[in-house]
Amino acid sequence: MNIFRLAFALLMLISGGCSVVVIDEPVGDQLTPEQLQKFVGVWVNTKGDPSPVEFRAANDGRLITGNLKWDEEQQKFEVETQVLLPRRLASQTWLYFPDSKLENRHLFVRVELQEDQRMVIYLPEPDGFRAAVESGTLPGRVEVTDEEKKHFTVHIQGQSKATREFLASPDWRKYYTKEPLVLNRLKAAAEPADAAEESSAP
Repeated sequence: MNIFRLAFALLMLISGGCSVVVIDEPVGDQLTPEQLQKFVGVWVNTKGDPSPVEFRAANDGRLITGNLKWDEEQQKFEVETQVLLPRRLASQTWLYFPDSKLENRHLFVRVELQEDQRMVIYLPEPDGFRAAVESGTLPGRVEVTDEEKKHFTVHIQGQSKATREFLASPDWRKYYTKEPLVLNRLKAAAEPADAAEESSAP
C-alpha cells in the first residue's frame, strides 16, 4: 500500500471510522526546483509498513511517488504511484492529494524536512478542523456521512484568505495528529548522469 494511503487509513482508524478533512484547492505557492529536489529520493517509514517509497519531481512542479506492491492473485509485483501537489505557505510545506474520483477535492498533509534526512508528516485531525469550521474560524462546511452522525467530512474553502491565515497559524499543531508519520531517507535519487553511468557499468 502506498505510504500516504496507509497514513490516511490509520487516521481513519484513530478517528473512529471515516471522518476526514478535504479542501477544494491547494493553498500556497508552488515549490522552486531546488525545494522540490529536497524530496527526491527513496524514503522508508520508521514504523509499520517498511516498504520504501520513491519521490520524483515532475517537470510541472508535481511530486510523483512510487512503490511496489505484491499481487497475490497474479503472483507478481505491481507499481503503485501517487500524484502530490506540493505548496509552500509561510515557510511551511503542504502536500495535496487530488481525489481521482471527484474534482475540486484534495486530501492534504503538512510536512517538515529535517536536515533533508527525515520527512515528518502531520495529518489533519478531523475533530479539530470540524471545531474550527463550526466556530467560524475556518471557512468551510461539515458533512455528516452516516446515519448515526459519528462520521463526517470537513470541506475547507481553499480560496479564502482566512483559510491561508488558519493554515499558517503558529497554533497549527493542535489541529493535527499528535504522532506524525516519519520517513527516513534511504538514499537520494541518482542524477541523470549517475544513472547513465550505472546502466553502462559491466
